[in-house]
Amino acid sequence: MPTPCMSMVKFTQSAPQGQGPSSGIGVQRFFDTDEGGPKLTPTMVFGFAVAVIIFFIALRLFGFA
Repeated sequence: MPTPCMSMVKFTQSAPQGQGPSSGIGVQRFFDTDEGGPKLTPTMVFGFAVAVIIFFIALRLFGFA
């Protein structure tokens, strides 16, 4: 009796195709909610980080740290 190769094997779906858990009420609803609070753009975060770095370099140069 010959062994089946990949071309001879038929694959069937055991469960019907449905939507995954990420598109259910869990993850999708979490990301759809928009609470109040500050809106920070990536440019603002980058600018704040650069300002903090410059501040600490200035402290070190002027002998305060």
